[in-house]
Amino acid sequence: LEIEMPVLAGQSWGGNVVLDYSARFPSGASGVVLVDGGFIELSSRPEGTWERVSVDLRPPEIDGMARTAIEEYFVSRYAFMTPDRIEAVMGNFELQPDGTIRRWLSVENHMQILRSLWEHRPSAIYRAVGVPVLIAVPRESGPDRGWRRAEAIARAEASLKRSRVLWFEDSVHDLHVQRPDELAAAMLAAVEDGFFG
Repeated sequence: LEIEMPVLAGQSWGGNVVLDYSARFPSGASGVVLVDGGFIELSSRPEGTWERVSVDLRPPEIDGMARTAIEEYFVSRYAFMTPDRIEAVMGNFELQPDGTIRRWLSVENHMQILRSLWEHRPSAIYRAVGVPVLIAVPRESGPDRGWRRAEAIARAEASLKRSRVLWFEDSVHDLHVQRPDELAAAMLAAVEDGFFG
């Protein structure tokens, strides 16, 4: 694309990916945005074993379900799921001729990603990241994930050379789906106010 010194953004596992990239290639970007990712260390979960994590975080078997059932699930679970957001999320699935869905990302490949997350240690590379890091984090209502997230972010802030944390209240992991305009505005504001240099 011939883009010079971009700001790289990644969500969830993608946050770990862009963080790792910036540590490996110090002159490859002018900054990094971590959207509820980049600080994920599955191996530090209290459960402590890959066997437990691989069971707890294995995605459900949904291939063959009716598209309408999946849409109804998202609407019932998330109040912010408008028709355009549902359509965006449905891009994760291939619609079959009989009206059922099949994931584009197979469970097997999903598990390979989880294994990669298990093996990745962001805390071991924070000090190698020389570019500014914007961390966009949802604050969910449940206390369990909240303290783990806050603890992980405190570790990141303590080790990164330059960082800024933005908390999005009453939000979920898929922040880019729930609050795309606010997230985009925060990223652009960091560019415009010179945070990324």
